Amino acid sequence: MLGTELSDYNPLLSSPREGVAYGDYAISPERFHWQSQNSAGSSTPVGRRYINQGDGPDSPWTFQLFVQETKDHAFRACGPVIFLDYRGEKPMSITWRLQYPLPPRLYEAFSVLRGQ
Repeated sequence: MLGTELSDYNPLLSSPREGVAYGDYAISPERFHWQSQNSAGSSTPVGRRYINQGDGPDSPWTFQLFVQETKDHAFRACGPVIFLDYRGEKPMSITWRLQYPLPPRLYEAFSVLRGQ
């Protein structure tokens, strides 16, 4: 499960607002940017798990994306995601492809452009 809470982060600012450590947002209805835990890198077991998702018998992992708009909202199940690419280390900035596109309302709520 990949979970994120979006309420206090504005990815268009140079840094997260107070108390928020992750930069997670919808790039498009079909793509989502997610930032891993600070300990995950391409050479760590967790980072390799993300990168090698489903590649062979040693990596039977699949991931589901759950997002909440604020801490007061319930998590919304956005469905299965497939690893596309990553940048950086500890944390990794990962781009996932959603198996099912976000409905327009959820895309607007989770978009990099929300609040504009």
